[in-house]
Amino acid sequence: MVLAILASGCVRVPDLRAPDSFFTENPAKKVAVFSSGRVDWPRMAGKEALLGLAESKQALETITPAICSALKAKGYDVVLCEPAGIAYYNPSYKENWVVEREGGGREWQLKDKEPAYLYPALQKDPQLSQALRNIHEKMELDLSKRQWARFVPEKDDLQVVMKATGADTICLSRIHGGKFSTARKAGALATTVALAMVGVSGPLVSDWTELSLSCASLVTGEVLWQYARTVSVDPVVPGDALVPPALEYFPDKDKPLDAKYKKEKRKTNEQDIAKQR
Repeated sequence: MVLAILASGCVRVPDLRAPDSFFTENPAKKVAVFSSGRVDWPRMAGKEALLGLAESKQALETITPAICSALKAKGYDVVLCEPAGIAYYNPSYKENWVVEREGGGREWQLKDKEPAYLYPALQKDPQLSQALRNIHEKMELDLSKRQWARFVPEKDDLQVVMKATGADTICLSRIHGGKFSTARKAGALATTVALAMVGVSGPLVSDWTELSLSCASLVTGEVLWQYARTVSVDPVVPGDALVPPALEYFPDKDKPLDAKYKKEKRKTNEQDIAKQR
């Protein structure tokens, strides 16, 4: 499920979501960052991808602190920085098979809308854990309906987060990646070479990672910022190709969003309205 158009050299202004108020005042001071997501092993013949648990953990535990470091560099007080869970319920996935690690390990099927994994650090506070689950599951539901741009967390859940963390802003990062095995890549390359000899294009097999960010005021419940970035990198080791570009347009602390993005935002909204007619 790809949320953002791949960035290219000719694109200067991102397709981001922000309210008009964020162009005049930035209320975010103390930020709590929570991440979720999944890394999939795509399968052939139209089969649903397998969720790689080990790879998902590696991705979240690599990218989450990178996001927090980037926000700190912009001057924000990051009061909490934690991965929350892997594979919160999303109705787009019908089979929900999980593999412990590439090439082996236990396999099981998720049932009863349970996440594949919840991080222990956030389970010590049951109210916070449930509020975060509510927020992430609402986001996944909106994603399944292709309505991520309309995602707004419930105010009651945000109040729980504010009370538990002391933050004034929550930033949710969702990491979604596709990873191909070495054998699959080698097979695709061999097929491509063979087909090229007769003038036919071969299969395209490439790892990819998408990072989507939603930041909302815990005080008002308003979504202040929403943006997604997709790049062709291994989700387990994305390097600097993912987080810095994803937060490039996010304003520094005490600075509003640059006004030059406002026209593009309105243009995008007009396009969305036109599509609905």
